[in-house]
Amino acid sequence: MVWEHIFYYLDFQSILALQKTCHGFRDFIEEEKPDLNLSSMDIFLFPRFARLVLKSKIDKKTVIIEYGGTDTGCQVSSRPDQRIIIDGFHFLYIFAENDLKIVLKYQKSLLDYLNLHVDHKGQQGRQMDKMVSHFIPFFVDLLKSRRRALTKTTNFKWNPNP
Repeated sequence: MVWEHIFYYLDFQSILALQKTCHGFRDFIEEEKPDLNLSSMDIFLFPRFARLVLKSKIDKKTVIIEYGGTDTGCQVSSRPDQRIIIDGFHFLYIFAENDLKIVLKYQKSLLDYLNLHVDHKGQQGRQMDKMVSHFIPFFVDLLKSRRRALTKTTNFKWNPNP
């Protein structure tokens, strides 16, 4: 009960950071699945990178996480001075299979909105078609697998080639 009260006031970055500190926290978080208390989520898909924008209900803080391709895998950054390189994985895999899946797993409260923006402009149209054809069914399955609704409003914005 005390831990639940403490976790209520933590933002999602703190919860995810605590999960990595010790087995006790990891086990508690995995068992209790504390609410991340996000108010909104924006997902941006581009041919060469993805962006996840999360806004907290607790402190109104916005966190922007970007996932981009490298020659050997991908890089993830949530601050200009911090980049994590992950070799051997496509950026969309790290974004979707790791981070997005975790965020959706721990988000219990209703989001005010969820926006999915797909930028299909430019010469990478075929590459974007392939990405979207893999991501959309995965994303829909994630949403369907939830016990409760995630949002009041879901918007899909598609920016096609001119």
